[in-house]
Amino acid sequence: MAFVYKLSRISLQSPRNNGMAKCTRRPRVVFHCSAAPASPEKPRLSGKCPNEADPKREVAVKFFLSLGLSTEASLRLPARLPKLCRSDLPVFAEPTLAFLRSHGLSPRQVARAVRNAPQIFFRPREEFAPRIEFLENVARIPKDNLKSVIAKCPHVLWMDLKNAGMVTETVIEECPRISLKTLSEVFLRVPQVLIVRPNHISANIDSIRQAGVSDAAGLSRIIGKAPLALVYDTKKNLAKRLDYLSGELGFSKSTIGKILVSTPEILEWSVEKKIKPKTALLQSLVGDDHVAAVIETVPSILGVNDVLDPVLWLRDDVGLSDKQVQKVLREAPAVLTYSVVGNLAPKWTFIHETMGATVEDLVAAPREVLCANLQQRAMPRYAFLASHGKRDVAVIDVLRGSDAEFCKEVAKCDAQVFRSYVDNDTYLLFFSRLM
Repeated sequence: MAFVYKLSRISLQSPRNNGMAKCTRRPRVVFHCSAAPASPEKPRLSGKCPNEADPKREVAVKFFLSLGLSTEASLRLPARLPKLCRSDLPVFAEPTLAFLRSHGLSPRQVARAVRNAPQIFFRPREEFAPRIEFLENVARIPKDNLKSVIAKCPHVLWMDLKNAGMVTETVIEECPRISLKTLSEVFLRVPQVLIVRPNHISANIDSIRQAGVSDAAGLSRIIGKAPLALVYDTKKNLAKRLDYLSGELGFSKSTIGKILVSTPEILEWSVEKKIKPKTALLQSLVGDDHVAAVIETVPSILGVNDVLDPVLWLRDDVGLSDKQVQKVLREAPAVLTYSVVGNLAPKWTFIHETMGATVEDLVAAPREVLCANLQQRAMPRYAFLASHGKRDVAVIDVLRGSDAEFCKEVAKCDAQVFRSYVDNDTYLLFFSRLM
């Protein structure tokens, strides 16, 4: 017997906190299932590979080529699904193709859907409409994005609705801080989540939680940024990534948790092709004994695409030796996450040429010099001191510490006086006169 579902109540709305859904009552997705006339028996998808000279096979291959599939895919599909080898395949497949086109799929998307799930031609088309209704009303996928979801994972057109509803519930229950928008984006990016078993999703989320992510907000961020983590094989794929961080690199749970929250994409990266090369590069820059400390300080560093740009800038433009560069990176690893053009170069130009800092100052206090905010710290403090005739203060003393410490120990002024100077943008007038 088939199931016809009816959405009786969808209570996913809940108060929000900073854009995240904070559930005061556990949301539920309820389905009423009633008996419906049984669908025709599903055809078997097994059989012997047809002979290459089979005329029916040639019809299938030409048909797939006409849809825009590659030669390799057109040859592979009949072998993968022998029932496709039929002389009337173009006529037999046309109603399904018309259905896909009517929902806005482009020729390329139609070809992708057929390539990903050729069994779509043997599924009763009456199954499709309620699944599309589910995608729109429960998974909350906008109509304009449905065609992309269908092309990517056509299997959602005949998925088990009861299972899909339980999956939605499970994600919300396991990640109570996940927003409705993020939940929709998860299903949009990885629609196959709706097909896997709920206990598989729970197992994967539990693995992430045990790895070091204890707070609900962090867990929701990870799932939103790396939804593939929900469908990976728990032991083979997900565990391999987490074990590398804890085993081979020896990171603590605290460090792993920070890495996952700041760079969730690491759960989708290949250990051999991406994670190992990134950590090996960091080891070569800061030394084996300092990698853990650097990542602990700046966990997002693993997500930076090009950490060599700041390194080359320090060496070639600033003029530091390799040993000096290593010291700077160990003490101020955040430098590796900064843009040279948008951050480091203009900051150093001002601190070096206007404030008078030397290369020795930079090496002695890299955090104060290179991590200071140019417009919120360096410029206002320098302008305040200069406008009050205090130009003989060491650059490092100007840049280090909080505003309160700066006022008390360096400027020798009331903190409110300096705060007003900054808030009123008075320091900009100083530079205007200077220019």
